[in-house]
Amino acid sequence: MTKGVPRKPEAIERLKKEILSFFLSRPHATLSAACHNAGVGISTVYEWRHKDPEFDNQIEIHREKTRKLGGDFAESKLMESIHNGNLTAIIFYLKTQHKDRGYIEKDLNIHAHVRPRLAEEDKQILEDMGVKIIDAKAERLNH
Repeated sequence: MTKGVPRKPEAIERLKKEILSFFLSRPHATLSAACHNAGVGISTVYEWRHKDPEFDNQIEIHREKTRKLGGDFAESKLMESIHNGNLTAIIFYLKTQHKDRGYIEKDLNIHAHVRPRLAEEDKQILEDMGVKIIDAKAERLNH
């Protein structure tokens, strides 16, 4: 910038918004990291969002894209864990995706020797996914 030429606050703000948008467009960008990289305070971004509906919409588009990418990545890792036989992942998946089949949190007092059993249909789904189902009772009887 030429020395002595006054800077217009609107032009500076527009430039900072463009820089922030650039950092938000990078893969796996978060608003916090983009603010840090652009040298813009998060409170300034919230102020801009409040007074500029178009900018607010751009931020929401970036955030939604990031949520979807993060969700896709997490789901792929969850399915990988299920495929590897991770019981916690299997239970989580069934509780969140198969509530209609009765896989929900219940507040019950169950004796330690009672173990929940998978329905045949659910065993087949897991086996189709490549999960090895082990019948502990049959294993004990065979040994």
